[in-house]
Amino acid sequence: MVVLVKTTQSGEIANRYVISTSGNKAWDAAVLCAVDKMVNLPCGDDGRIPDVLLKEGLKIKVRL
Repeated sequence: MVVLVKTTQSGEIANRYVISTSGNKAWDAAVLCAVDKMVNLPCGDDGRIPDVLLKEGLKIKVRL
Protein backbone atom coordinates (compact mmCIF):
# COMPACT_ATOMS: atom_id res chain seq x y z
CA MET A 1 0.00 0.00 0.00
CA VAL A 2 1.11 3.57 -0.57
CA VAL A 3 -0.02 6.55 1.52
CA LEU A 4 0.62 10.19 0.62
CA VAL A 5 1.06 12.46 3.65
CA LYS A 6 0.69 16.24 3.30
CA THR A 7 2.05 18.55 6.01
CA THR A 8 1.91 22.15 7.10
CA GLN A 9 5.07 24.27 7.37
CA SER A 10 5.36 23.34 11.04
CA GLY A 11 5.32 19.62 10.18
CA GLU A 12 1.77 18.95 11.36
CA ILE A 13 0.04 16.32 9.27
CA ALA A 14 -2.66 18.16 7.33
CA ASN A 15 -4.01 15.19 5.38
CA ARG A 16 -3.24 11.68 4.24
CA TYR A 17 -4.47 9.78 1.23
CA VAL A 18 -4.32 6.14 0.16
CA ILE A 19 -2.70 6.16 -3.28
CA SER A 20 -2.77 2.41 -3.72
CA THR A 21 -4.46 -0.08 -1.45
CA SER A 22 -2.97 -3.32 -0.15
CA GLY A 23 -6.20 -5.13 -0.90
CA ASN A 24 -6.75 -5.76 2.81
CA LYS A 25 -9.12 -3.21 4.34
CA ALA A 26 -8.05 -3.94 7.92
CA TRP A 27 -4.37 -3.45 7.06
CA ASP A 28 -5.08 -0.20 5.20
CA ALA A 29 -7.07 1.10 8.17
CA ALA A 30 -4.26 0.15 10.58
CA VAL A 31 -1.68 2.00 8.47
CA LEU A 32 -3.85 5.14 8.33
CA CYS A 33 -4.34 4.92 12.10
CA ALA A 34 -0.56 4.75 12.57
CA VAL A 35 -0.09 7.81 10.35
CA ASP A 36 -2.74 9.66 12.36
CA LYS A 37 -0.87 8.88 15.58
CA MET A 38 2.32 10.45 14.20
CA VAL A 39 0.64 13.89 14.55
CA ASN A 40 3.57 15.60 12.82
CA LEU A 41 6.73 14.93 10.87
CA PRO A 42 10.10 15.86 12.35
CA CYS A 43 11.69 19.04 11.04
CA GLY A 44 15.11 19.17 9.43
CA ASP A 45 18.29 20.48 11.06
CA ASP A 46 17.21 24.02 10.24
CA GLY A 47 13.91 23.56 12.10
CA ARG A 48 11.87 23.54 8.88
CA ILE A 49 10.07 20.98 6.78
CA PRO A 50 11.88 20.58 3.44
CA ASP A 51 10.15 22.43 0.58
CA VAL A 52 9.80 19.23 -1.45
CA LEU A 53 7.64 17.71 1.30
CA LEU A 54 5.45 20.79 1.43
CA LYS A 55 4.94 20.75 -2.33
CA GLU A 56 4.76 17.04 -3.11
CA GLY A 57 4.05 15.40 0.23
CA LEU A 58 5.67 12.27 1.61
CA LYS A 59 4.92 8.92 0.01
CA ILE A 60 5.04 6.05 2.47
CA LYS A 61 5.19 2.53 1.06
CA VAL A 62 4.08 -0.21 3.44
CA ARG A 63 4.13 -3.91 2.71
CA LEU A 64 1.85 -6.48 4.27
